[in-house]
This record gives sequence, C-alpha cells and structure tokens, in this order.
Amino acid sequence: MDATERTQIRDVVVDEAEGVLAGVEERWNDVPRMDPFTVEPLPGQDDAFPGSPDEFFDRFYPYAAGTVVTDDDGRVLCVRSEIREVWETPGGAGEDGETPAETARRETREETGVDPELTGVLLTRLMEIHLGEPEKLPVPVVVFTADPAGGAVLDDDAVADHGEVTDLAWFGPEELPEAIREREQVLAHQRAVRDGT
Repeated sequence: MDATERTQIRDVVVDEAEGVLAGVEERWNDVPRMDPFTVEPLPGQDDAFPGSPDEFFDRFYPYAAGTVVTDDDGRVLCVRSEIREVWETPGGAGEDGETPAETARRETREETGVDPELTGVLLTRLMEIHLGEPEKLPVPVVVFTADPAGGAVLDDDAVADHGEVTDLAWFGPEELPEAIREREQVLAHQRAVRDGT
C-alpha cells in the first residue's frame, strides 16, 4: 500500500472521528478540545496498517469515552487497569448503537458498580494510533464529568466480574496518581467540585 492509499484511509477515519466530536460539541456546551496524543496498539492488538477504514473500525473501535466521577469531597473515582498497569478514570470503547455518553455511563457501571450522573464534558481529543506508517489513525476520546448517582459506594463485585480492572479507589487532589491522563484538567475539576466553584 502506498502513501496515497494510506492518506485516503486516514481521511475517512479522520472524518468519522471529527463527526463523533462534533456530535458531542453540539449536545454539550463549552467542550474543551485537547491536542491529539499518540499511542501504540495494546499488547496483542494487530499493529499493521489496515487495508481499509472498515478494517480499522473493526479492529479498534469508533471512539472511547469515560468519566471523571467526583464525590462531594472532591475525590475522583479511579480504576487500576490490568492491561496498562496504572490507575486511570473509568471508561472504554464505544459499541454499535451507543452514544459517547451512553458508553461512558456503561463503562463506569461495569468497571466500578457506580452509576454516574453526567454533568458535562471535561475534554475531548484525538488519540492517534501509530501503526508503523507516517499516517496515524485517530480514535476520538470523550471524557465526561459526573456525580455518583445514589452515592459513592464502590462495588467490589464489579472488579471481580470485569476482568480488566484489578482495583478501584477514590483519590483526593493530593493523592491523585501521577499516571492519570489529563491529570491537570482532572485536578482542576476536582478542586472546583471540592471548593464548590
């Protein structure tokens, strides 16, 4: 496959990604967009450049969505990822027929047992997947803010049943793990919640 064919595939994937983000921006007000960031495929994922946009969407996912769930004390709910071996906010891949908001709620419930009540969008950005060629392929990422509907009780059975999560905990601003993506934005949000601003 030559550079022209790869660029054509990238153009289609970019259009799809921008469409997802435009839908989120239309539904929610004041959606900050961060600069793209580059990742390598996860261990076990095929790292060859796809032969078509459909092959890329089948192999990866249309978007990723998650939540920054914050309790009244400004603590953020985090999960320990078995795959990446770091603490992160709950979230995951979108499924057919879901909106990013539905994905964020489902993934948070599945990973933690906490039912998130979405309050806004913390940020959006493109996650550029490097597949061995200069043309990286983007997956849109949407991070919502949320309150824990019905309280902040964690469900240890959610961890046992999920398989990709090895632990979960609440972290205050002074305790937030360094590896959290978008840490600066998460810290600013949790301090605003804690201070009531």
